[in-house]
Amino acid sequence: MYEPQLIKRTSQNYKQVTPPLPESNQEEEALLLVINASIHELNQPLTVVMGLTELLLGQAEPGSALAADLAIIVKETQRIHEIIRGLKLLGHYQTLL
Repeated sequence: MYEPQLIKRTSQNYKQVTPPLPESNQEEEALLLVINASIHELNQPLTVVMGLTELLLGQAEPGSALAADLAIIVKETQRIHEIIRGLKLLGHYQTLL
């Protein structure tokens, strides 16, 4: 669910640790704030999905259809994780996932 307050708080935190850009780059700064807030908001549920899927995979019977399906979810969430990492580099926002 979209929560504007979370993006606002994330943007405020980002401003506190990021040196200000020259005035001519205010549009770029606004774009970076949106990118970084979005990255943060995408990463939170992704981390939960990844963790729970890996736990379930550890409990699934090896070779079962469930284990195969869970392995696909793990693979695809890792792919999304890499996309998010690329967005972090684009936004010059370096933190650990």
